[in-house]
Amino acid sequence: YPYLINLENNFTTTKLNVILSFKSRYSTRLYQLMKKWEKIGSWKVELEELKMLLGIPVISETKGVKVFKLDKYSHFKDRALMTAISEIYKKYCYLIISNNLS
Repeated sequence: YPYLINLENNFTTTKLNVILSFKSRYSTRLYQLMKKWEKIGSWKVELEELKMLLGIPVISETKGVKVFKLDKYSHFKDRALMTAISEIYKKYCYLIISNNLS
């Protein structure tokens, strides 16, 4: 029983209706990540880690270097990141600001 309480405290909870409202799987995952870091106010992450956290598939790996499905930054930005940011903003008015989205 004490393990269940500790388990609940170590996860970010999200309402099912919020999850189901998103069309993009990347929106769902980015929203969960934002909720996790919301109390801190900011979050810094490297591009490769963000791709992993969003669930972008790895198509190959050689000597520790991962090649992702959306390997070109412009593809990742347009098809995953900006789609997710736009959808989250439209539905929940979360503003995401990044210095490196260009």
